[in-house]
Parts: sequence; structure tokens; C-alpha cells
Amino acid sequence: MKTTFDIPQTPTVKVHYRRDGVLYSTVIVTPNSNQDLQMVMLGRYVGISQVERLEAIQPRQPLHRNHPAIHRISQYVAAAS
Repeated sequence: MKTTFDIPQTPTVKVHYRRDGVLYSTVIVTPNSNQDLQMVMLGRYVGISQVERLEAIQPRQPLHRNHPAIHRISQYVAAAS
């Protein structure tokens, strides 16, 4: 029986696999199919039967940062009031 995984729709995926009883993980670009996953992991000398699960990695959201002088401006407004 061939192992199949649900491929997430994120740009990258974390692959958890077990080799010699030790759990490892690696981050790869999300493959298009299970066959592509198998080819990528074989390039890392990991068989598809050793892969335990896939974990979707969401891309980082941009941080919302205010202008550096906003604190100083609010101080001036408070002093003028």
C-alpha cells in the first residue's frame, strides 16, 4: 500500500520523518503531488515510508509599525492641550 498525504496549499511545508528511531523535520517548498514529495525526500535519502506527517507553514505577515516619531508627536499634542 502506497502512503499518500494531504498536501497543504501553503508556499512551504514542514516534513516530519523518522530515521533510525529518531524524529527529524525539514522545511521544503510545497510539492505539487505525493510523487513530487517522494522525489524531494529521496533526494534527502528519506523514503516515503519514513515520512510521518506534513505540517503547513503559513507565510509571515508584515508587521504593523508606526512612524518612529509618532510617540514624540503625541507628546507635543498632549503638552499643547
